[in-house]
Amino acid sequence: MIQTNNDVYTVDRILGSINERLYTQLASVNNWPERNRAALHLLTPTTVEQTWQAMTQEEKQMLVYMLFAIGHDMLTYRQMEQYARTTSPLAAYSGLTGLRRRGLVYTLRRLWGEVAYIMPYDLQAVWRAHIRASEKKGGSLHIRMDGSEPVPAIWDVLFTTIHTYRHEPIALTKKGTLPMKIRRRLQALIPYEEELIAAVYVPDTDYTARERFVVDLLLQTGALQLYETDAGLVYQVENKAVCRLFADRRSNVQARVWQATKEIVGRLHPLYPGMLEGLTLADEVDVEALYDRERILLAEAGVTLDQQAWDGFIDHVLPLLAGLGFGCCHTNESRVWFSWNGQKPGMYEEETGTDERLGYVQPTMDVLLLPSAPYDVRWEMGAYAALADQQEVWTFRLTPQSVRDGMRSRGRADLKVLLTKIQGADIPEPVRKQLERWMNGGQTATFDHVLFLRCPDEAVADWLAGEPSLAHAVRERLNTCDFLIHEAGWNIVRTALEKHNILVQSAEEPVLRPFAVQKADEIGFKVESVFPVLEDSLPELRNIPAIWYKNWQTYHASTLRNMLSKAQVLGVPLRLEVGTSEWEGARVTEIRNEDGHYRVRFAIADDSMTVPLQEVGRVSWKLSFF
Repeated sequence: MIQTNNDVYTVDRILGSINERLYTQLASVNNWPERNRAALHLLTPTTVEQTWQAMTQEEKQMLVYMLFAIGHDMLTYRQMEQYARTTSPLAAYSGLTGLRRRGLVYTLRRLWGEVAYIMPYDLQAVWRAHIRASEKKGGSLHIRMDGSEPVPAIWDVLFTTIHTYRHEPIALTKKGTLPMKIRRRLQALIPYEEELIAAVYVPDTDYTARERFVVDLLLQTGALQLYETDAGLVYQVENKAVCRLFADRRSNVQARVWQATKEIVGRLHPLYPGMLEGLTLADEVDVEALYDRERILLAEAGVTLDQQAWDGFIDHVLPLLAGLGFGCCHTNESRVWFSWNGQKPGMYEEETGTDERLGYVQPTMDVLLLPSAPYDVRWEMGAYAALADQQEVWTFRLTPQSVRDGMRSRGRADLKVLLTKIQGADIPEPVRKQLERWMNGGQTATFDHVLFLRCPDEAVADWLAGEPSLAHAVRERLNTCDFLIHEAGWNIVRTALEKHNILVQSAEEPVLRPFAVQKADEIGFKVESVFPVLEDSLPELRNIPAIWYKNWQTYHASTLRNMLSKAQVLGVPLRLEVGTSEWEGARVTEIRNEDGHYRVRFAIADDSMTVPLQEVGRVSWKLSFF
């Protein structure tokens, strides 16, 4: 297998990599729209259905092989050769060429010539869903067996984790790992057994499996970002990304966390993304039926199901998903079922206006949020309060320190608006007075955002101090040449200095800089911009006499033996006459010499026959593409 460095190969990305000449050819053959709308066109259910109906049997078999035996991995040229030898070279390569000409599969080539084939991941998803739906067998309804939902679910764990570190960055060690103090706190926040996640997610020397899984999940959602500072690397909570993650209803949050989980788990094996997609076909999925249908599909394409991958998925991945709170696994009548908790991911609930109370503000300075409260309200509340309890009703506790932290990051007016949004206008008077004392009382030390400016000489400094138009930007003159400048007025001061031909430069870089992760350039693969021709994949076809597939006639024994031998090697179907009988789709399986006489074995449908070579009458190759 070729590892793809976790790169996401989408239709839009692939189409953006091919040249205009190839796109024009593909668009002409397949009746595609303009280039900027082609990706959307290929992903629509109507296009998928029409393309499926127009496919040859060879194309369908190759598509099933790509979807259910290769998945998110690349199909290497050697894998393709092996598959062709075990089935039929002509059927395999004509199917692959057909998929390439339809714009479903693309060729990646290294600079030194190594070739691999890939189907865009988003295209895989819609095609797997289509094939599974068309192959789904009817059956009796299954009575759902509900399981208890794990508490808390993974989205609640993510909320608690980022809420804990929302006000200050997490400084990493010199090795770029979490300090032991943070790791101990993280272990206390993650309620899952290590064995549950370690069965799927292998730990390393610096993290346990559950620590690595949760950190990777937070990075995948964007809730955490890695930055570099002069002091080293830090993890910083990204408030905008968190607000997007925890927007609207609980089911919508679950759907977003599911997408991130699917991305992470899907990287562990090329076939896992397709298996995870299969779980979203219904509210309750018969996993054994899903397994059986895909085994039958691959058997029809001449391929054996990857039993080890399915065993790992059923034995380890499904229990992990159930343990994280997405659903529950159970066995009924010796079959494995997976049931979603609540609404299955894939469809977002619309946020509708409601006058329903979101919670209660208690005289004890506790704020209780009901299950109906949207997650974004919970995140906003968490800016001003500590999360004390996370049962069905969430309890936030207002303290002097938590209120001041919220004022520093969000502003004092937001808290009053938020509490009114939660309970309405009837907030207890003791709470109002206490909040006012916390927000206004006592001595305070104030941090102000200013910049330090050093002038080149005293003359420039005197001009700057006496310029009336800059008075609002100059905070304070410290000494002969040094000033404190308001951060908001910095651009005005710089423009004024540059107008007097005074060069302005920064003494140091910003405190936080996004940490750039160096990635390999797709391991040297580039999308090939050549319109595919079958003879390029099967060069032997170039030397085949046209008479073999254009004429229906008899041949001399030596020519006939040569013709049948090549048909056996390439797996070409034949139109065949033996005596007074005639067959379509016969394939040569064996040619042997018995005492100087040649005998040929043909496979016809589910039967076979062996005949002397001299009894073979008219014969013709069945090549529909010529």
